[in-house]
This record gives sequence, structure tokens and C-alpha cells, in this order.
Amino acid sequence: MRCLVLSDIHSNLEAFQAVLDDAGPVDQIWCLGDVVGYGPDPNACVELLRSKPHLCIAGNHDWATLGKLDLNDFNPDAAAANLWNRNQLTPENLAFLGALPEKWVEGSFTMAHGSPCHPVWEYLISPSSAQAAVDCFDTLYCFVGHTHVPIVFRLGSGTRGDRCEPVLPRPNKPMELGAGRMIMNPGGVGQPRDGDPRASYMSLDLPALPAPRPQACGVPCACALGRPLLRGPVPPVPAPYLSVPDGFGQVQADTAKEAILQRHRGAHAQAEGSPGEPVTVEHHRVEYPFEHTQAKMRRHGLPPRLIARLAYGW
Repeated sequence: MRCLVLSDIHSNLEAFQAVLDDAGPVDQIWCLGDVVGYGPDPNACVELLRSKPHLCIAGNHDWATLGKLDLNDFNPDAAAANLWNRNQLTPENLAFLGALPEKWVEGSFTMAHGSPCHPVWEYLISPSSAQAAVDCFDTLYCFVGHTHVPIVFRLGSGTRGDRCEPVLPRPNKPMELGAGRMIMNPGGVGQPRDGDPRASYMSLDLPALPAPRPQACGVPCACALGRPLLRGPVPPVPAPYLSVPDGFGQVQADTAKEAILQRHRGAHAQAEGSPGEPVTVEHHRVEYPFEHTQAKMRRHGLPPRLIARLAYGW
């Protein structure tokens, strides 16, 4: 099974299409939020994503465009672009964005836009912030976006107190996922911020995934794989996924979390299949005609600073 993992499309159709073309055939797209905002093509980007088999979660710009976050919390350029995006989106595409969950669990992978602790808004920009987030998810691996910077944080084991090691992924160099826990960021598609203007994404190759099941995300969950939007009460979550109650001793809490991780390690080992079929993630960069995006942004009167930064990757 091959998944395209991406984040922060930001209404940049040229960048999104370049990523799809570069990635080639995939079984699913895992989109980590911020489909809209900043760029000139919100409807086209939402509809292109909706046309593919995908999982998608909400980002802060998606919420701002919906009016679920106060635009005063954004810088003036971002706020102006979000308001413009809001006024362009069709009712169907607004409804799609409004149904996106804050967080999603698929097999041994947790997906959040910002962090597993505060999915929509928090930035994971350092080993210390990644370390603090480790206790907020119970799977072996977590994908996040939001920073627009590709990075991998490795945690040596699942025990409390381990330090995260930051690793800069090398483009087109597969990284094998072992039994250690990791937080991975594919970088930004529509507005990279690491000094490289090329669109950034990751591909994930794994032989199999367990059958997906609904997770308690705090909001209704939706995806475009033929599974309906959950309405009404969220179904009961199996006991291993329930948070540890207040007053539960620290030793017992660590033991409970380790039991959850061992289950995921077992599922991971089973999914790997034979020794010749490792689970790997690979970082990619792809050029796109950003000047076409810039021309459309100028035509629509979007802020000049947002237009200029596409050429520099900042």
C-alpha cells in the first residue's frame, strides 16, 4: 500500500498538481490540513482532493476560513487571504471543510495538523516541543504539518523521559520505520518555509494496514473512502485507547501506555510481512510554476508579501 502524505496545500493548485504528478499512482492521500488559505484556488484544490481516495484532517486556516477561529488571531496578510478564500468557496466545499476531524488514527499512525496535543494550532518546531507531544498519542508514529518545514523527530523507545532526536529527511532517500516512535512532518505543498520554494511531501510504503475504525477525535469524523460521516454520539472507543483516569498511579499509567505501544508494535511487525517488505517513508521535493500562482494572486488582489514569498520558500 502506498500513501501520499502531504500538508498545507493552501489553495495552491499548481503546487498540488505538481505533487500529484510527481508522486504517481497512490492508494490514498493523507492530507494533514490547511487545504485552503493564502492562495488563489481554494475551490479547485478542495475539489481535486475530494476527487481522490483520501483521509483529511482540519488545519487552522481551514477553521479560519470557516469562521471557527478569529481572524484577529492571524497576521493581517493571512487574515485577508482567509477572508478572500471564505468568500470564494462553494457551499459544498465549505461543508467538506467543516466536516474534517481534528485528529485521525489509521493503523499505527496518528495524524494531526499542528500536534497530537493541540491538533489545529500548536507548532512542533524543536526536540523539546516534540518530546512534550509524545505522551499525547498512543500509536508508534505521528504525522503533523503546520510548520511548512520537513522534519523527523525520533524517540528511542516508548518510555517516559526519552529525548527526541531531530533528523532532516533527505529527498528521495527512503527511511525505514522500525519499532521506535517517530513524529514526522512532510513540509508544505503550497507555501514551503525552509528556504526551498519547491513543493514538499512524503510517500509512505507499507504492505498492509489494519481495517480502519472510527476514533474518538472530539468532533465528527469524515473521509472520502466511502465511509459515511459519523453523526450523533461517537462510538465507544476500545479500552486500550481510553485515556488513563485521574488518580491512576504513574507506574500504572506508564505500564498502560507501554501495553498500547506493544500492541502497535505487534501490528507493525505483522504489517511488515517478510523481511524484504519494510515500512518506509520517503521525502520528496518537486518544482512547480509558482509564477503562475503568483500571477493569479496578483489578479485577485491578494497581499503582495504572500505573493513574493512563494519564490523564496519562506
